Amino acid sequence: MGRLSIDCECEVTNMVGMNAAISNNVLMLLKQNGKKQNELADALGVSKQVMSNMLSGSRMINAVELRQIAEFFHVSMEKLMEAPAERR
Repeated sequence: MGRLSIDCECEVTNMVGMNAAISNNVLMLLKQNGKKQNELADALGVSKQVMSNMLSGSRMINAVELRQIAEFFHVSMEKLMEAPAERR
């Protein structure tokens, strides 16, 4: 039973880390493309507050939103999920 708990904690930690990487990549792309958070929010059909929460890490970005963000920036979903060391 303890093993399951540890596995779940690791999975949550990995998800949080992945979400942070995605958020950082999206923020970088917004800056590089001269776009604003509200433009991305409109493209995804979410409020500015939800977008702010997504990019601050207080709300997870789901797979559908990830695909929409990738389409907005014309990049692959994999590119959005790259860790900083993987970016070049």
